[in-house]
Amino acid sequence: QGNGTAINEIESWIKSFDEHSNPRLLIGPPGVGKTTTVQVLADKQDLPLIEINASDSRTADDIERIVEQASATPTTAPMQMVLIDEVDSLSAQTDLSSLYSLCDHAPNPIVFVGNDSYEIPNKIKHKCQEHKFKLGRRSIRSKLKKIVREEGIEDLVGATTLSRLSDRNNLRDAITDLQLLAETD
Repeated sequence: QGNGTAINEIESWIKSFDEHSNPRLLIGPPGVGKTTTVQVLADKQDLPLIEINASDSRTADDIERIVEQASATPTTAPMQMVLIDEVDSLSAQTDLSSLYSLCDHAPNPIVFVGNDSYEIPNKIKHKCQEHKFKLGRRSIRSKLKKIVREEGIEDLVGATTLSRLSDRNNLRDAITDLQLLAETD
C-alpha cells in the first residue's frame, strides 16, 4: 500500500541486478510495508528469499555468518533475494568491515531494512540506495476499505469506525484492530 515510486524503483533494480548494483536501504516506521515489499517482490521475481534479523548479530562471527548467507548461491535459482532486517540495531562495537565489503560486490540483491535512520551505520547508508517508506491516513483508509469490501464486513465497519482505524500509527496495527473487531462481532 502506498510507496509506489520506491516499490517500482526496487523492482527495476532487482530485474537489472548485477554484482556492481548498490544494495537498497528501506527506512520507515514499523508497519508501513518495508519487509512486505521485499517479500512480495522476491516472490514476484520468483527468487528465493533469505531473511536475516540483524538484531541477533552482536559479534564479528555473527556478521561473518550474515555475509556467508547473503553471498550463497541458491540451488533453485541463479540468485536469491537477501533481506537484512533491523539493521538499525547493529552494534557500533562490532566489526562490520566484512558487511561493508559485501555491499561493494554483492552476488545477490541485498535489501537492508530499518526504522531509525540515525541508528543505521553511516557506511551502510553511504553504500546503499535509500528509500523512505511512510503511509498516510488516506493510504491506510484505502487499504482498510478494500479489506472490508473483500471480506464482506461492511455491516460491521461503518465510516466512523473506519476513520478511527485509519488514525492508527501504521497499517499493520490498523489491520490487526480491524481483524479483532470483525472477530468479536
